[in-house]
Amino acid sequence: ASLPAEGSGRGGAPAHRAGKRWPVRPHQTAADVGVGFALVGWLVHRVGPARLWDLVRPLGGLAPIILLPYAVGAIFDVIGWARTLAPPQRRAVPFWRLYAIRLAGEAVNSITPTAGLAGEPVKAYLLRFSRVRTGDAVASVVIAKSALVAAQIVFTLAGLLVFLHWLGVLRDRAALMAVGSAIGFGIVALIVAGQRRGLAAGTARWLRSIAPRWSAIARLEGRAAEIDGALIRFYRDDPRGFLVASAYHMVAWLIGAGEVWLFLALMRVSCTWREALIIESLTQATMASAALIPGGLGVQELSGAVLCRILGIGEAAGLALMLLKRAREIAFAALGLALLPWLARQARTAQK
Repeated sequence: ASLPAEGSGRGGAPAHRAGKRWPVRPHQTAADVGVGFALVGWLVHRVGPARLWDLVRPLGGLAPIILLPYAVGAIFDVIGWARTLAPPQRRAVPFWRLYAIRLAGEAVNSITPTAGLAGEPVKAYLLRFSRVRTGDAVASVVIAKSALVAAQIVFTLAGLLVFLHWLGVLRDRAALMAVGSAIGFGIVALIVAGQRRGLAAGTARWLRSIAPRWSAIARLEGRAAEIDGALIRFYRDDPRGFLVASAYHMVAWLIGAGEVWLFLALMRVSCTWREALIIESLTQATMASAALIPGGLGVQELSGAVLCRILGIGEAAGLALMLLKRAREIAFAALGLALLPWLARQARTAQK
């Protein structure tokens, strides 16, 4: 997905005629998904469908409650995203619309093999039709994604710290943790520094060097100055904005750990808050390393089962937990994809 130019709507030339698109590898994606399904099937066979059913059966009529933690966590993610907009734009966009746009964008992220990036242009495209200029919309999405990644780095480091303490090897791995923390915070610092100095123009030049015939680059180059201006204004006018947005995203990550605790409690499986933090943080980190597989299919289930086995919770409980998370993910992805045509129609109406 790429952000359409202002004139690419009704009466403009279709975007795909402007040049070649970024090359895709559908066969590789299909193979990855096939391996993911096979891995999930093997895990289910290994644990036993009857054992999994015994674990999830206690939910009964409480099953819809599995949607609640993510719905609440998304509120904090949206608040963090809203903080990246200038106050007048923040007031102009209703919270429910921003929430709906985020659900739609995340749905695209979850079903595409693009390292969680394909939905970001979708968010910017839909946001610009809510009285937000294109440059500001793209800048807000870039900053919010960066703040989300920064919060995840902190969340992962916290989970790894707790896990090493649980294993009793924290003192032996202290130097390694220090190096990892320095690298993580260094990455965040580089991202912020790049945005403060104008990221879009440099990114466009880099993309031009590796994919000179990709049509989206021309659109990015045409908007680079506007996007860079919006990025620079954000950091100039709201020096604490990035930290505040990251803090809200951090709350959402912690709610994810609460989701793990709740799901296991619903299955009547004992789990401490420390164990829930370890499971969620390290599972999410593992999925981030396999981001080119749509939804991390198979990777999430395997990492959850392995971690729960190590923690003494049990491989079966870990797999059941991840399957519940997968069911929740499918429900919200379906909702986001259902919202997408409605949001797109509103965008086209505003464009006329």
